[in-house]
Amino acid sequence: MIANNLISNAIKYQHKNKAEKKIWVNGNIDKKSAELSISDNGIGIDAAYQDSIFKMFYRASTLSVGSGLGLFLVKESVNKVDGEISVSSVPNEGTTFYLSIPNNLSSILKQCDLIRCDTLIFDCRLFWHEGISNKS
Repeated sequence: MIANNLISNAIKYQHKNKAEKKIWVNGNIDKKSAELSISDNGIGIDAAYQDSIFKMFYRASTLSVGSGLGLFLVKESVNKVDGEISVSSVPNEGTTFYLSIPNNLSSILKQCDLIRCDTLIFDCRLFWHEGISNKS
């Protein structure tokens, strides 16, 4: 759900006048954490709005239809697993979201218990496998 929303936003808020529309997804998983960055060369987010984009029902742009819940739910989900999310953006150049989630089984299982969502099953299995291999 987290990566899906961030990638969906990168697609929704592409810069219409740019010939090449790009999205970069980079990730790293080690024994300590799972880190993900999702970048685009889209319309960007003005600095004045960046502190508000994770608030419920907040929309920084009217260029696309939305409820203003996506980034709020992303932030809540990341918080539930003791993770961190931040954003860096320049208008008309693009946006990067940085995500870091502790790689520990108890944190992931806590998320699965609190939010029943089919998309989290894959994440739980991924971290469950990693959690078992860490204990061996």
